[in-house]
Order: sequence, then structure tokens, then C-alpha cells
Amino acid sequence: MRLKPSTQHKISEQIGKELREIYDGVLHEPIPDRFRALVDRLGEEMASPAHASRPSVRSLPRGVTRLERV
Repeated sequence: MRLKPSTQHKISEQIGKELREIYDGVLHEPIPDRFRALVDRLGEEMASPAHASRPSVRSLPRGVTRLERV
């Protein structure tokens, strides 16, 4: 059974709305401390003299606890 194009469009819009709501919820979750520590450590290692020829990875700014949408 095929759906009418208008029904298919409504279903697609509803799926898109629900996916955006899920994504927004995940986007605003706090960054786990374990992950923050790993990123900080990686930034320190990349900034060491052994990696001076490569661009360094910056750690997350202090106080940042959530990912931001760009």
C-alpha cells in the first residue's frame, strides 16, 4: 500500500522533528569528567616539545561543561 505524497510529507516532518528533539537533548548533556580529562591530557601531550612540529590540540576552556552548537 502506497501513501499519498501529503501523508508521506507529514510523516517525514514528524520524524525530522523528533530527531531534532533527540539531538538537542544529547547536545545539552554535560561532558563526562573522564572524557574532559582525556582531552586535556591529549592537549598537554600535543603541546609538548616532542610534538612541536605538529599543531597542538587545545583543551576545553575551564568551566565548559556542555557541547555548543556551532
